[in-house]
Amino acid sequence: MRIITFFIVCCALAAVAPFIARQTISSNASIPFPGWPAEFEGQRLTEQLLTEREQQFAKNFPGRIARFTTPDSREIIMRWVTQNTRILHPASDCFRGLGYSIHPQPLTADAKGNHWGTFEARRGNEKLLIRERIYSIATNQSWPDASSWYWQTMFGQTSTKTGGWMAVTIAEFPAQTPSLDK
Repeated sequence: MRIITFFIVCCALAAVAPFIARQTISSNASIPFPGWPAEFEGQRLTEQLLTEREQQFAKNFPGRIARFTTPDSREIIMRWVTQNTRILHPASDCFRGLGYSIHPQPLTADAKGNHWGTFEARRGNEKLLIRERIYSIATNQSWPDASSWYWQTMFGQTSTKTGGWMAVTIAEFPAQTPSLDK
């Protein structure tokens, strides 16, 4: 009988915990937008028009979205986020929705030591290497995936009081990713 009571109490606490934590989260849409960078990883960024699908997604997004290309043919999506939200989801979800098969890759670190979540996306003969990272504009905090970012914001371990977050997704095409042919 004690085990059943303990189980019921635990279930009840688990059910209300997200609502209690949510009250401590700062949701601040008035955070000033810092602007998009002119360069990324030493490459000049050229802003592209959002696709119709991206424009529809941006209507409900708590922040801003932009798409860029670089001279080395990478495509970069940047999302400026002002509050915790499940709308900021993993890039793998988008690629699955577009008909790609997803193949997780090891966590990678860039030249500055920033960690990136990485996966390979395949559709037919097309192969892409995708990297994604979310970082705080004002602090040194960063996350290699949307889920870890979300839960830290959900439980108040990061705050919009010090600024918003930038989510960066990079698609590298086969000419730039010879390691995909392993």
